[in-house]
Amino acid sequence: FLIRKGKKEAVRKIIAASIYELTAGLKLPTSASILWTIFKELYSGVEVRLVRKKGRHHFVPFNISYYRQTYLIIKWIQEGLKTNKERVPLKQKVQAELRSIYSKTSESKKNKRNNDALVFLHKSNIHYRW
Repeated sequence: FLIRKGKKEAVRKIIAASIYELTAGLKLPTSASILWTIFKELYSGVEVRLVRKKGRHHFVPFNISYYRQTYLIIKWIQEGLKTNKERVPLKQKVQAELRSIYSKTSESKKNKRNNDALVFLHKSNIHYRW
C-alpha cells in the first residue's frame, strides 16, 4: 500500500516530513516525543492466536515480542490509512492519522481496542498455551 514499485526512500521522506510538520504544529520539542506517544497509545503486549487442541479450535492470548509489537503498530497505522478514502496526498493522510492517534480518535486505536477486547474475551483459554 505505501510502497509501490520498491520506492522505499520516497515513503521514508513522506513519513519523516509528516512527523516533522506534526511536531511543529503541536509545538513538541522533538519528533521522538510524538513517536513515543504513538507507540505508547498503540502498545499491546498480548495477541490472540488460534490454537488447535483435540480437534477443536481455541483463541488463546499470547505474550508477544517487541518486534511483533512494533509490527502490529505499523500494521494498525497502515490499516487506518487504508480506511481513509479522501482523495488527498499520502503525506496529508499520514499527518491526519498520526494527529488522530495523538488525539485518541483513530482507526488504529479502534484496532488496538478490538485486540484488547479479544484478549479479555478469551483469557479463560490461557491454559491451552502449553
